[in-house]
Amino acid sequence: MHNRDGIQLATYDSSHVDGLHFAKLKKDILRQKIMAPSKGWMDLVGDRLNNIYLCGVEEFLDYAFKKTGKHGKIRCPCVKCSNTYSATREVVGTHLKVYGIIRNYTFWYHHGERVGESESNLESVEQSEDEPSNEMHDILRDLYPEFCGQDTNDMDTDIFACDIHKEEPNEEANKFYRLLRDFEQPLYQGSKSSKLSCLVKLLISRALVDGVMSHLLCCCNY
Repeated sequence: MHNRDGIQLATYDSSHVDGLHFAKLKKDILRQKIMAPSKGWMDLVGDRLNNIYLCGVEEFLDYAFKKTGKHGKIRCPCVKCSNTYSATREVVGTHLKVYGIIRNYTFWYHHGERVGESESNLESVEQSEDEPSNEMHDILRDLYPEFCGQDTNDMDTDIFACDIHKEEPNEEANKFYRLLRDFEQPLYQGSKSSKLSCLVKLLISRALVDGVMSHLLCCCNY
């Protein structure tokens, strides 16, 4: 292609540019549609040599690193680390196979899962109706909104390289993370109910009983 002075002008293949744009757009859409894998394998934590459990660990790692592994590490949800420390894929995978995953950690809040996100396997074991995990996390977000917008992996302590000079979290932050840990800890070994959810249920029951008693006393003119 030449201009009016006979000088050849640079040309480009617009179809190539459009193709690259389409490929990037498709990749972005697919990234946004990453769904949480089936979590039925977590019920097999007592049989960690089971192929279903081992495959579930790999699917979890794939999902978690796509969502939150931008620094090459994610929080380790094994029963020993309890989402307190971050580690590489190899270390987290080993911990999940040796120590097992936290049984009650059915909403992968620390690993990028969001409320309303569908599981990729619709036939997966559904969470018990009496264990409202999403609601519990929503309550914590409402109580401590300043701590929920941060990248959870950036705030972790490395499993093998603790920085003793690192600034300690303030009292409110400690309270928030303690509540999160309580949410993920079962009431007793093998229980699907967490410490925090049971406490909330007790408080709700007490409030209901107090309300009924107050109403009865008013009716009796006491």
